[in-house]
Amino acid sequence: MQRFKNILVVYDFFEGCDDTLQKAVDLAIRNAARLTVVHASNAQSAGQITNAERERLLKRVEAGLPLPDAQRSSVVCYGPPVERILEVASRIRADLIITPEQNKGFYAQILGLDISTELLRQANCPTWIMRPQRGAREPLIIAALNAGKPDAPDCQANRRILEISSSLSILEGAELHLVYAWDFEGGQRDTISSELPRGKHEALCAEAHATNREKIVSLVKSVLTDFVDYKATPLRGNPRSAIVDYANEQNAALLIFDGQVDGAIKSALGGNTTTYLARHAASSVLCTRPACGYANAGALDAA
Repeated sequence: MQRFKNILVVYDFFEGCDDTLQKAVDLAIRNAARLTVVHASNAQSAGQITNAERERLLKRVEAGLPLPDAQRSSVVCYGPPVERILEVASRIRADLIITPEQNKGFYAQILGLDISTELLRQANCPTWIMRPQRGAREPLIIAALNAGKPDAPDCQANRRILEISSSLSILEGAELHLVYAWDFEGGQRDTISSELPRGKHEALCAEAHATNREKIVSLVKSVLTDFVDYKATPLRGNPRSAIVDYANEQNAALLIFDGQVDGAIKSALGGNTTTYLARHAASSVLCTRPACGYANAGALDAA
């Protein structure tokens, strides 16, 4: 089971930061992990009094955490927030960053230039964006796999998604849905779109659904050695809309995926699947990119 050992949580004194901090504390307790609380302030807009107040407030927040002294720390840093947060993450060898969603204006959100999206784009470790939720969310985690690849069991992205999602579902007592978006291609697409005898269309769709469900089951058997209860869910359609629609319909608490988030220009033009999932899911999102520089040092342990 995947366990995080060094968790970095962003605390910004705005709405949603306390919920984000509580999630980070829960994870730290369940993983016996060290938790670092970071607040980044742009030095150009913060005077000395404000800086001192920020440091006192953060120390007060840290002192109230239900963790042993050896497992908690805090740091206030000044300058460009994304750069400073990533510097702290590198210094403490963080294997997970948790941040509240921080949208600073319409254009920043559209271009993906807000702090949370920039962290998702630039971080070298898994990054969890906590979104404020209206009403209760189901204790449900949805993980998006690419089970149709010829080398699906050897794909590192698939393996990261399965290891992290299965561990989180166990630790949090959450239901786990493993989804794979597919569609008919080539000759199959021509056949399914042609005029067919009554019942043939439904039969072909049911057969394809069963085949793609088996791809998910086979992938799980190849990757996970520990038993985990899950629901294998093939989704027919474009991966972007199919996965987001399913996560929103299920009122999921968390959507897990892997991949690089596009830069500002591509984000404005539509972006790739990862960018779309990060921007359009109503749930919190977790991108499972590895801590490349830390993995060899054993920061990510298998328990």
